[in-house]
Amino acid sequence: HTMTIGLGITSGPSLLSDAWSLDLTSLEWTCIFGDDPTCVFGKIPESSGTTTPMPLAFMATTRVAMRTFMFGGIDQVLCASSDGARRMVPRAKNELWSLTTY
Repeated sequence: HTMTIGLGITSGPSLLSDAWSLDLTSLEWTCIFGDDPTCVFGKIPESSGTTTPMPLAFMATTRVAMRTFMFGGIDQVLCASSDGARRMVPRAKNELWSLTTY
């Protein structure tokens, strides 16, 4: 009995692209992929041909059998303002991602 959480996690002001799984019996978290050194698959290299979303927050998530679907979310984009300062600005996303867990 596990619940997959991820691709929409914030760590303070930072957005993460990690995927985590919670064992509902032991209440232990396992990192599936991401930057954390304990992640099962580690950071998935771009050369692997496997795509992962950019860091996002506030995605809608649902699970159907062994597949977790994540839609939408917000990322951050660096924008220049009229005073010349550069700021991170939230941007809504319109993407659907699927993660299969076994």
